[in-house]
Amino acid sequence: DLAIILPNTRTSQAAYVANRIYDALTNTPLSNEIDKRNLVTAFGVSGLPSDGEDLKDLIDSARMAKHEAKEGTFPIVLSKTLKTK
Repeated sequence: DLAIILPNTRTSQAAYVANRIYDALTNTPLSNEIDKRNLVTAFGVSGLPSDGEDLKDLIDSARMAKHEAKEGTFPIVLSKTLKTK
């Protein structure tokens, strides 16, 4: 697991960063010995104050979104999309 905290960044911008990381991992060979089909990725994106009041809320909502990404069909899930379900 890895977390990236992006201060002064809107949730949509953070989702863009996650998408760029995903593209870099899946479109570029990591090495000749690694088959990208064996790579499992899941990104949970959340933001303050829309997804909580403090850092704990931010991390908890990102974890829930990441879990949804692991279970779902697309590897990037925004926490706010979980609130609309």
